[in-house]
Amino acid sequence: MKSRSLLLSGLIAATAIVNACGVDSTNEASANQSAGQSQVDLTQLSANTATEDELQTLPGIGSGTAREIVEHRPYEADTGPDNLREELGKYLPADEVDAIVAQLSFE
Repeated sequence: MKSRSLLLSGLIAATAIVNACGVDSTNEASANQSAGQSQVDLTQLSANTATEDELQTLPGIGSGTAREIVEHRPYEADTGPDNLREELGKYLPADEVDAIVAQLSFE
């Protein structure tokens, strides 16, 4: 009973510290960055400049898919998403392709 009370007190104190520091505890990326862990920003990963290793950090992208993305560069801003959908659609289901394309920018 006493250990449960101590645990609860510790959690309350930790929450107060996090809130005082302005960290959004519901946002894992912010919490990881605050802890000094590097995190790829999913909204900023460019299909034209990201390395194969960076692309593989995104959900649904393995080494083969990353290689395909790199091999078919460059991607134009207006036609790149459709061109990539067409190429990856040869190997992957449409819903997976759409999820991958949504994680990339085509600038």
